[in-house]
Amino acid sequence: MSSLLATIAAAGPLAAGWSVHTVWMRRRLHTARRDPLTGLRTRDGFTRRATTLLKNPQAVVVLASPILRT
Repeated sequence: MSSLLATIAAAGPLAAGWSVHTVWMRRRLHTARRDPLTGLRTRDGFTRRATTLLKNPQAVVVLASPILRT
């Protein structure tokens, strides 16, 4: 029983380290996929999010484009 407790005690810091690393990486990826000035998604962030959303059969795509007058 004591060897089981020792193993669990040794694995605790390792699991905590991985948890912290995972949270840190998610935050970094979130930051990388957003424009720092506007807060809008970058092209990569938009593409990833749109790909995920379009897997839903009820998804609707709306395209907006400025009218350019010359």
